Amino acid sequence: MKLLRRRKTILVILVAIWLGGMVYFLIPLTETKDEAREAAAIDSILRGDTGETEVLPRENNEHNANLNGGTYEDSKVVRVKKISKDDPRRIEDFDVESYLAATRLSKGDDAYASNAYNQEASDKAAFDRDVPDVRASECRAKSWKTDLPTTSIIICFHNEGRAALLRTVISSLNRSPSSLLKEIILVDDFSNNPDDGKLLAKLPKVKVLRNEQREGLMRSRVRGADEAQGEVLTFLDSH
Repeated sequence: MKLLRRRKTILVILVAIWLGGMVYFLIPLTETKDEAREAAAIDSILRGDTGETEVLPRENNEHNANLNGGTYEDSKVVRVKKISKDDPRRIEDFDVESYLAATRLSKGDDAYASNAYNQEASDKAAFDRDVPDVRASECRAKSWKTDLPTTSIIICFHNEGRAALLRTVISSLNRSPSSLLKEIILVDDFSNNPDDGKLLAKLPKVKVLRNEQREGLMRSRVRGADEAQGEVLTFLDSH
């Protein structure tokens, strides 16, 4: 009798645990309004929204949730209008068409010959593409520190496709908090055409260094690090 009662108790406990697990995994976690407001504020800081930005609409995308309500709305992208009050250079003043035209493929050229990827497709892709916020709601609701150290982004390249290199630089400018991005250092590892990097010095916060001979990735990164003024170094590939 005692054994039967004990088994019954164990069975009840197991059923309760199973039901609890089902409830936990089947009912989605929802953000509170306070968490949503905090997430929106943090997201604004992380994107560099310091009053010098504009919000532009784009196509509806379910990856971008409305942080204030938890429902999906027309996606928005924040772009920096002016990177720094101390830097007169502006993205919109850069002649993209002229920069890309110099190396554009002619009809019949092998699109894979120069960079081992489809340069024709790369040239046609927008240089400033909208990037959806794909973070989970729990990540958006976290309290991230805002008093972070500044960073210098270091990008080394050799004969990189201009469209790919330009996208990397523009993305770094537009997707980084302006207050935290100290500079972008481009290290040209003796490319055939010095203008590949030289012309990009017209963009905000961009500094271009050119090696006098091929040095390789590591020595080029070390040179960029020696010139960096930021408190943290961020190394990115050129495409």
